[in-house]
Amino acid sequence: MHMQLRPAQEAILQYQNGCMAVSAVPGSGKTFTLALLAAQLIGAGYADENLLLNPNSGQQVLIVTYLNASVDTFKARVRKQLEEMGLPPDQGYDVRTLHSLALEIVRLSESGLGPDRYDPVVLDQTQSSHFLARAADVWIEANPELWHAFLKDDSPRARDQWRNITVKTAHSFILAAKNERYQSYEILSRIAEREREFIKGDLSELAVSRSPLLTMMAGIYGRYQSIVTHQGALDFADLIWLATDLLEARPELALELRSRWPFVLEDEAQDSVPLQELLLTNLTGSGGNWVRVGDPNQAITSSFTAAHPRFFNAFLDRDEVVSRPLPN
Repeated sequence: MHMQLRPAQEAILQYQNGCMAVSAVPGSGKTFTLALLAAQLIGAGYADENLLLNPNSGQQVLIVTYLNASVDTFKARVRKQLEEMGLPPDQGYDVRTLHSLALEIVRLSESGLGPDRYDPVVLDQTQSSHFLARAADVWIEANPELWHAFLKDDSPRARDQWRNITVKTAHSFILAAKNERYQSYEILSRIAEREREFIKGDLSELAVSRSPLLTMMAGIYGRYQSIVTHQGALDFADLIWLATDLLEARPELALELRSRWPFVLEDEAQDSVPLQELLLTNLTGSGGNWVRVGDPNQAITSSFTAAHPRFFNAFLDRDEVVSRPLPN
């Protein structure tokens, strides 16, 4: 390959193993550099079967990205690099979104690598939004006084606006709760405990109404999850949660996956919420080979997820992580 690399890119390509964080500003060529690193690791694996990666035995560099649109981009770039190196262009790497990775982990946990693999039903955003709106309406109908208490103007327009705000707020609340792995009943229990409400039998939503907004959000969350469970489905947050739990509960599954993917390269790491980071932490294991590339200053999806650059910056500051910038 004949290309002129900047010193910062050359430093990143010195990577051989362990944890590395690449703080990359927009336009710095991070996708190109990460694809080149993947191809380099694959090429080294072909050249030396004693290395951590052996493409001839089916091992792969796993590239994880946040957006579906990035998957095809990475595949094309790695393929091009391998072709220029004279290597098989479609071997030695696997490119997935975090959600497709979680889905693969859940599938493998149920049925292994055989042809009749378990395929859980995963809701798309449209289905999830529909079920959430239904859950909010059912909760409002069951708790009209608590819901109307937030309305200063009980006009049809005000009710419509407050209903839309309720659904949007519930969406953010549910994502945050699932990111912390809290079920709705656990949240209601924490509210009750904090307010020293002792309730016999099932938790009553009205009994903890001294925290009315939290009570409302937790109640809608519970109804939403009941609908999802009744459908025998998972939403995207459930998928990440379940995959993380599986890797924690089944060390043999984690070892199997580390053998399959001895290197994990993560793009757009600033958009990874803590539970997604925990998923990759459990996948790579202690002392694993994990490269995270992200913008330390901004998260693209921070307006509608729990993503925030501070999580990536905290990873950068770890003692075991080698930091390499792409500043230009």
